[in-house]
Amino acid sequence: MISDLLSAESHAMCSPIMQAIIELPLDSIINTLQNSKSISTRDAIQLAEHASEMFGPESIRILPYMQVNPEISTSDIIDILSKFKDVPILQKLSRNFIIDLLDQENAVEDDEPEENFNIFMEIETNNLKNIQKIIESGIDVNTRTDGDITPLMYSSLKGHLNQVEYLLSKHADITLKDDDGYTALHWAAKGRHSEIVRKLLESGADVNSTNENGSTPLLVSCGEGDLESVKVFVNYHADLTKSDKSGMFPLIQSILNKHDDIALYLIDNGSDINQVGPDNNTPLHYAALNGLSDVVQKLISRNASVNALNSFNENPLIASLTSQNLDIANLLLDVDADVNIQSTNGFTPLILATQNNNLEIAENIIKKGLKDIDSKNSYGETALFIAAKNNFNKILDLLIKSGADIDTTSKDGTSTLEIAIDNNNEASTFLLINAGAKQTFSEE
Repeated sequence: MISDLLSAESHAMCSPIMQAIIELPLDSIINTLQNSKSISTRDAIQLAEHASEMFGPESIRILPYMQVNPEISTSDIIDILSKFKDVPILQKLSRNFIIDLLDQENAVEDDEPEENFNIFMEIETNNLKNIQKIIESGIDVNTRTDGDITPLMYSSLKGHLNQVEYLLSKHADITLKDDDGYTALHWAAKGRHSEIVRKLLESGADVNSTNENGSTPLLVSCGEGDLESVKVFVNYHADLTKSDKSGMFPLIQSILNKHDDIALYLIDNGSDINQVGPDNNTPLHYAALNGLSDVVQKLISRNASVNALNSFNENPLIASLTSQNLDIANLLLDVDADVNIQSTNGFTPLILATQNNNLEIAENIIKKGLKDIDSKNSYGETALFIAAKNNFNKILDLLIKSGADIDTTSKDGTSTLEIAIDNNNEASTFLLINAGAKQTFSEE
């Protein structure tokens, strides 16, 4: 009730029309507005808030009957519309279009007001009957909002197949794009509506149409995790090699968003498993980074390159260790991933395993033909230095026994023994001294 939303003072200040409709159902409110003269901006704001709270998305039906002063300011219009919740289409309506809705003096006939309902409102509430009346009254089936959204686009987003079928029967233009380059097919993909995706494709929609970013509808579905729509696109021969402007391909998009079911489906249906995406990362890089073990196994079984390098000289093994996906790291080590690779930041598989205290991985890396156990990162730190600094004594012991230099120093001249002592790592200090570390220290 409006009494729950407004203070007692503001309630007492309500106009007679507002006091009369506080307790009414939505249809009665519409009827009251229909038979009333124009209302004040304050009443319009209160009514919008009350209707939204009481009736949800259905509340938008009152908007054509709110005959507000035509001189209403833009800020007042925004204030009124802000009270209507969950009506996303209004975000793209132009000021003039909104004024047309609010100022109904010349637009709404008392005897047939329903024929002038705004078509986007009727799409929102899935009122096909009123949509048909609007179109049959002569309104352009391809009418657009300020964002260039058409009724077909919005119906596709909302998932109303009956509306889509009707609009197509009235020759809605399936090729039109909004101001972001989205077609109705993109919007159906965004809404995860596979049945509408199929209907639009059956009706001749371009399966490979692109928006301003170069994204195809398939790429949108891969990002949304909609496997059923992806299957429809593949059946209609969507281009699996087409990327957006950032270099994102459908397979990589699905992996990046952790939709492993889609990734597996795309691999089984002909996607290039070694395609290069943003920063020259491959599907295996992304699968290793995101912990998708099933996808990693599938890619390995299809002979994906386990040692492909991205723009930072990182292979998938480094990607897996960066996010501590240890099972995947072991999978890659088992198929001879390069353990001697070093990234542009100086990270090696051994350094990453050490800084994450992954003893098993460190042991496996050393066994797999590690050539330089004393590689340094950009701070001049070796794996042994990192182990001593963090008191990772089991790995420190492993590295000492494997021949790592115990007297290495970092870029600032700090020795391994010195960092262990400075960090009060007694066990590390004992291991280093016992191994014969030189007791020399850098100058303060």
